[in-house]
Amino acid sequence: SSATVTLFVVGKRGREVLDRILPGFTGWLMSDGWQAYRHLPQRLRCWAHLTRKAQGLIDSYDREAQAFGHEVQDAFDTLIGAIHAARDGPPVDLPTLHAALLIELHAACVRLLGHRHAKTRALAVELWNDWDAIFRVLDNPQWPITNNEAERALRHWVIA
Repeated sequence: SSATVTLFVVGKRGREVLDRILPGFTGWLMSDGWQAYRHLPQRLRCWAHLTRKAQGLIDSYDREAQAFGHEVQDAFDTLIGAIHAARDGPPVDLPTLHAALLIELHAACVRLLGHRHAKTRALAVELWNDWDAIFRVLDNPQWPITNNEAERALRHWVIA
């Protein structure tokens, strides 16, 4: 077998560039929050990116931002624990089991869509816009919750 290396040099980022790099892509994609990915129907969101943003709110000086950061982080901590437990145990309906938590988090996002604190508003909008892609993993807990493994594999190939 032989190795294949592909080098892309991209001057701008956008859906047009993505569609040129991945023409006709129909597989599953684990993504960060880049808006250009949103048109792909089979997409998961990396929870590590989202929990880092929640931690940023927790570390801010704004009390409402801190509260929302804690709410997001606590929800993700609960769901990550449930996902890992589901991987090791019998099948379980995670969306139904955690419906109250998801409803509460969604309501917080909706409430903060126009918040005065930019980072709070940005995370609320991001969660709201990508809700299905973020929580799709609850339907199949065997799927990854982060893209950390892929990023580690690529790290030494990426030249900034």
